Parts: sequence; C-alpha cells; structure tokens
Amino acid sequence: MKLLLVEDDESLANILLEALVAHHYTVNAAMDGLTAWNLVQADRYDLLLLDIMVPKLDGISLCRQIRTAGYQMPILLLTAKDSSSDRVLGLEAGADDYVVKPFALQELIARIRALLRRSKVTASAILNWDSLLLNSETGEVTYQEKLLHLTPKEYHLLEVFLQNPQRIFSRSALLDRIWAVGESPGEEAVTTQIKGLRQKLKAAGIQAEVIETVYGMGYRLKSAPSEKPQPEKPKKQQVEAKLQTIVAQMWEPLQKSLPAKLAVIEAAIAAIAEGSLQPQLQQQAQDTAHRLAGTLLTFGLSESGQVMQDVETILRVSVIDPNVATALQQKVEFLKQQMQLRELQPSNRSQTSLILALESDRDLTQQLQAQSPQWGIRLEVIHQPEAAKTAIAKFSPQALLLNLEIVSDLDQGLNLLIQLKQDYPHLPILAIASSTNLSTRLQVAHLGGCTFLQKPLALTAIFQALQKALTPFRLSESKILMVDRDRQLLQDLQTRLEPWDLQITTLTEAAIFWDVLETTQPDLLILDREMPDYSGIELCQIVRNDAQWGQLPIVILSSRTDPQMLDRIFSAGADDCIQKPIVGVEFTSRILNRIKRTHMRRQLPHLQGIRTEAKPNRASIW
Repeated sequence: MKLLLVEDDESLANILLEALVAHHYTVNAAMDGLTAWNLVQADRYDLLLLDIMVPKLDGISLCRQIRTAGYQMPILLLTAKDSSSDRVLGLEAGADDYVVKPFALQELIARIRALLRRSKVTASAILNWDSLLLNSETGEVTYQEKLLHLTPKEYHLLEVFLQNPQRIFSRSALLDRIWAVGESPGEEAVTTQIKGLRQKLKAAGIQAEVIETVYGMGYRLKSAPSEKPQPEKPKKQQVEAKLQTIVAQMWEPLQKSLPAKLAVIEAAIAAIAEGSLQPQLQQQAQDTAHRLAGTLLTFGLSESGQVMQDVETILRVSVIDPNVATALQQKVEFLKQQMQLRELQPSNRSQTSLILALESDRDLTQQLQAQSPQWGIRLEVIHQPEAAKTAIAKFSPQALLLNLEIVSDLDQGLNLLIQLKQDYPHLPILAIASSTNLSTRLQVAHLGGCTFLQKPLALTAIFQALQKALTPFRLSESKILMVDRDRQLLQDLQTRLEPWDLQITTLTEAAIFWDVLETTQPDLLILDREMPDYSGIELCQIVRNDAQWGQLPIVILSSRTDPQMLDRIFSAGADDCIQKPIVGVEFTSRILNRIKRTHMRRQLPHLQGIRTEAKPNRASIW
C-alpha cells in the first residue's frame, strides 16, 4: 500500500512516517499542498493523509482539487480544530474521514486501516488455497481441518504467498520480508525453508504443488485446484510496543528542534510585555505553540502538551494584556524543566554493537579492544574454542570474529566454523585465516552469512569488515525513481522489478521532476532519453550539476546505442545505458547490481569517517 502524507510540522511528520513504514506502508511525504498535488498527478496512491493547515495550497482546497480531477483514493484529514463547521467543510470537499489533533497513533492507524478496508484493498485475516487455511489472527494453519505445525519462518513464507497470489518473489525479496534486520542469512536459507514447507504440506496430504519455482526469478503461489470464498475479517495488529519504540526513536530530533521553537514563542512573550506584539509574530508564535502541543501529546507528554495548549489559547486573543507575559514565560520555563528531566531519564537509544572474538593471540585482542570503542563496538574475547557456545549464550553477540587457526589445524577450524553456523545460522561470522587456498574460501562461502579475511591485514580492515557485517544490505530499503513518457513501459519495468520488493516511484511528466526527486529521495534514477520538455540527457546534466544530488546513480534508457549517442549519454554523466526494447533478465540484473554497488560505495566514506577518528595504527595480523 502506498500512502501520501502531507504535513508541514517536521517533527510530527517524522513520527507519522516512522509509524506508517513500521506498519508496512510505502510512504511519500510532502511539506506543502502544491508539492502534494504534483505527487498525486505523478503517481498512484492508495490513501492520502492530509493536514488542513499546510502552506501554498491548504488541505481543504487540495482535497477539493483532487476530487474535481477525478481521483478516488480515500482521504483522511488531520485537523486541529474540533468544530462541526470545519468537519463539514472537509467532508464536503471530498474527505472520507478526519482525525482531530492531538491524536493517538493507534487511533490513526486504525482509521487508515478502516478506510483501506472500505476501499476493498486490504487482505482477509483468513487466507486459503483450496482446503489449506491460514488464520493470521490465531496463527494457525490447517488442511482439511487438521492442524499443521510450521516453524515461524515457514508460516510467514506461506502467509506472504497466500497474500500475494501470482506475484513472483525473488529469494532476496523473501529474505527482506521474512528475516529480521539483525539476521543476515544467505539466500540458500530461503531455499531451505521453502523445501521444509513443501515437505510439510505434502505430508499433510496436499498432492498438488502449492509453491512453484519460476526459474531465474524466484517463487510464487501456484493456482489452486479449486477456489473458495474468503471471509473478510480485519487483521489484529500488536501495535502498542512497535509505536512506543518509534516514538522513542524520534525523541532526539524533537529535542534538537525545541530551542528554535521556544525562541519564537519567547520573542512573542517579550513583545507582549513591551506592548509591541505585531500580528505576524503573534500568528507565528500561535502556530508554533499549536504544533508543539500536538507533537508533545503524541509523545505521551500530556502535562507538557497541555501547557503548550494553554499558551496557544492565550496567543489567540486579538489584544493580549501585557500582564499576561509573566504567566506565559512561566509556562515556557516549566516546559524547559520537563524536557531537561526527560533528557536525564534512561533512553532507548541503541547501544554499541557487541562482538565476540574467538582468538588465541592476546596481544592482538588487547589492540582490538583498545580501538573498538572508537568504532562503536564493544569487544568480548575468549581464547578457548570449547567456551564458544557458553560465551554466545552469555553475551548474545551481534557478530562473531573467529580465527580458524585457533585450533591445531585449519580443517578443525573449518569444522568449528561449520558447527557454529549450524547452531547459530543467523549470526554473522568473520573467519580469519592465513590460507590462500581457494578450497578454504569456497567452504566458507558455502556456509552463507560468513566473511573471509586473509592474514596479514590491518586492524582497520577488521573493523571495516565488522561494520559491514553489522549493517546488512536490504534491497527493500532501496528507492528508484523512473521517468518515462510511456506509461505502459513504466508499468512493465515496475512489474519486472516487483519480485525484489523495491520502493518504486514512476513519473511521466518531466516538468515536475525536481519536486518529485526531492520528495522521494531515490537511490537510483532511471531516465528515458527521449521525452518532451526535458530529455533524459538534460535531466541527467541537471542532476550532475546539483551539489546535493550530483552523485546519484543514473541509468538512461535509449533506443539508439550507436557510438555517437553513447558518447553524449556518458558525457552527460550517466552511469549506465540500457537499450530499448528492454530485455527482462538483462534489465533486472543491471539495475540490481547498480543498487548493490551504490550501497557498497556509500558504506566506504562512512567507515573511513569512523576510522579517521581513531588514532593511526600500523599493527597487522600475521
């Protein structure tokens, strides 16, 4: 489901974005009504979440404009005014529902689900394939009323296929959907889980193939021998803990923006005391207090939020008594004290990454431990291989650094690695050895989720490899913006990339390209060479000359690939050129490889930046 969020309060918008993404919605955001209107024309959205008070084009006018243009997606208004006249205005403009600020995130998510359900685009809680039933409310899977005992991974795989009949999922897309962010198995883990699921379905008595292999692409649900109606029933969501985590993560950005917001209010208070408050400053302070109240209440800070609501109420008065200034300043000081108290409380910020090292060289481990804090790592060390399992149970490390030569010979070290990988399949392991034998490297590669490091190597190389292992690449987090005047081609390309679960935005009007670029913030641009208004080559040149977007990877689609045309394309700054008509396998391979290379390239400056903060060290492992 793709949603468009239109909200000019940055703090609140960030909270809403995190909450919606956590509930598996794809979200684009706009800070004003005009940008939102351009996005509505450029893409297809399943629902609009629209604040009434946004600049350039207010929410009511935008809602009316959307309906006049014939768009039928549900619209949920966010309003700060709980009056019947405002509600009537919004509903008459074409909105389907409204939520009054401040609101609880749980209520907002529930309203969104209800609207999507009414528009008949949400899935049933009970999914079926012939007599095979999956109940997502109870977590049970049955065949002909007999219960099947599936592992959590097998259950979620089956659920994904039943929710998306006929859709092809690549192994990497299934990894992103089924495995948690902290897990980093290889794609062979998907094959293993699907094999186990197929065996259990067959053992339950299902003779027909449920999940079929689409060679070269992935897997999909096979058509059932018969179809049965599915009762429509909403899914139950365990949202409370998830939303609390999201709110906690957004607390730090709010703290950073708070002084600037309070400065506006304090400037108005000073002007009130002097009897010189101007209407423009009064309105600005009132709007700031209103937004701050909504944000604080969303964070669950009811007392602080109420204080800001009181400030807003006073600032609404057309003529304010200068004697009120002292009371207003006291309220602001109270809010500052509350924020300082909250800052001193234990936070939910992420801890440093814990790594377990299985290494017999005590001098080396001392050097690693000395430098590890500068890399955001806490290193625990054991020197005996037989203590590995006990240490893993005790420390719950996020990765394991294993010297394969800690035992008497390399073969025993490889056997230890195999055993650890079998016992802890989701634990990233960095294996270190002095061997240059290709067979050794191959054995490590076959295990999946392992990185091989060859001695000698610098300490920084170990830390860089650890950082990479701790931040696994997920294709589903990658965003692509495709610009082409041919709508049918855009749909075709989107379908080709669908198995990898990428976040794709399509655009047919090059004239609004820059607004869409800044809103979607893609990781890759795909541009058609031949377009009216602005060609793909011209757009490429514009992007390359921009300070912020100059390094964005760009792929150009062109029916001409003669030497002269290729020279023009690459001289403009394109990274690749794909010839039309598009060949499916070649297109997907080149796009996916481009995204992966971009991710690796972006990691290097980050790791080097961390490294430069450490003191120079020339120690190497031999």
